[in-house]
Amino acid sequence: MTSEANSQVILVGGGRLAGLLVETFGKQVMFAGYVDDVHGRAYVGEVYGLPNLGTSDDLEKLRQKYSHAVVAITHVRARRKYAGLLSAAGFELVTLVASSAEVAGYAQIGAGCIIRQHAVVGPRAVVGANTVVSDLAYVGHDCRVGAHAF
Repeated sequence: MTSEANSQVILVGGGRLAGLLVETFGKQVMFAGYVDDVHGRAYVGEVYGLPNLGTSDDLEKLRQKYSHAVVAITHVRARRKYAGLLSAAGFELVTLVASSAEVAGYAQIGAGCIIRQHAVVGPRAVVGANTVVSDLAYVGHDCRVGAHAF
C-alpha cells in the first residue's frame, strides 16, 4: 500500500458488524468509511463517526482512491454479492484476525475473512474466502467452511 488513502479499508455495510470491526480492529486498521445500499445514516456512522462514502454504485469511483475493503454484513447472500462487486471493481479483500483468536499454522484462511474474538481454527482447517468465524467459534481440524459463510 503506497498512499495513506490506499492504506485505508472501506467497510461494505454500516451496521452492527461494521461497528464490531471498528471496535475490534480500529487500532490495527484505518477504516476510511462505509458504503451502504440500505442505510444512508448507518450505525457505524452514528456511533463511531465514520463517513458514508456512498453506495455500491460508487465502488468503481472509490477504487481510484482506495484499494482495500471488507464486507461487514452477516447475511450470506449479501456477503457473496458484495464480495463479487468489490472484486469486479478491483478491490483487495482484507482478512482480519482478532488478536485473541487462534489460527493453527497449517490452517488456510481465504481472502476477506473475519476471524473474531477467541475463535479457534484448527490444523488443516480451510475457511473459504469472505467468511466470518464468530466469537468463541471452533473450526475443528481438517474441517472445511465454504466461502461467504457466517
